Amino acid sequence: MKKILLSLITIFCVLATANAETYTHTFKNGELTTTGGAVTLSDIEWNATDATLIEWNATKGIQFGSKNSLNPSYTLSTSGFAGYKIKSVTVNSSIAASGDAKLTITVGDQTSEAYKLTTSDAAYTFDCNDATGDIAINWVATQRAYYIKKIEIVYEIPADMVEIEKPTFKTPEGVYENKVTVTAETADQALVLYYTLDGTDPSYEDFQSETGTTKCSKYYVMYPELTESATIKAMAVKVDGETVYKSDIVEAKYIVSPTKPYVPATTIASGNRYAFVANDNVADFVAKVVINFFFSAISIFYTVM
Repeated sequence: MKKILLSLITIFCVLATANAETYTHTFKNGELTTTGGAVTLSDIEWNATDATLIEWNATKGIQFGSKNSLNPSYTLSTSGFAGYKIKSVTVNSSIAASGDAKLTITVGDQTSEAYKLTTSDAAYTFDCNDATGDIAINWVATQRAYYIKKIEIVYEIPADMVEIEKPTFKTPEGVYENKVTVTAETADQALVLYYTLDGTDPSYEDFQSETGTTKCSKYYVMYPELTESATIKAMAVKVDGETVYKSDIVEAKYIVSPTKPYVPATTIASGNRYAFVANDNVADFVAKVVINFFFSAISIFYTVM
């Protein structure tokens, strides 16, 4: 399922509270037509059924049908919130004098009661209790016109659908003398980094329960100092109410040697000194060697600076 960048969540929203986001669309003249079909409303694609008559009322919004041209039913539906937890759907709707239209709202397999509309524009809210699936708004009538003015949907995006920026290691991997301070950070200063130094995956839950080896930077940047070789794994976390958003885990390997630092050797030449590196350990110097058959057994060759 496609993930969404956290910084872009508000693309549909005018309100955010705790874990909930709110999509709102207030209708304008000409947005819906009698031919129906796909229509984009505030960046979300909806599908509309056809209608016998659609007009505009400056007070009540879009009008369906009339006294002389009944529109017996009309439906607006969308799959634009698929996978999201729908908290509630609110529709502002009304009827003309002597009208009898009723409104129902469906989310996934849950359907509201049939709301009997009045001549005054009013908000009808269906509390869906985290329902998931397509949303459909439906009217049925046997006489006169009915209207829609606004739609509001309160929803929550599951944590596994939100893409959090991964930390970036600023300190290059490699071999360092005696110690090295490793810097990793994210551009988003609202994030906090969690990391380990033993090659295991960091766990937000382990840190909160004070188990495991996960450490917390408390900020969007971390500066662990290494005095021995280590594989660092890190992730960024954002906590919003009871929802925890996590980035993918990144890792970097650092070799800390009590001797002089080395640089990778691209060739081996007589007269130079070299050190073998295997399993994150640096062997003793090898002086004046040109050994081709060692390549199959040695993971990395370094030359002394």
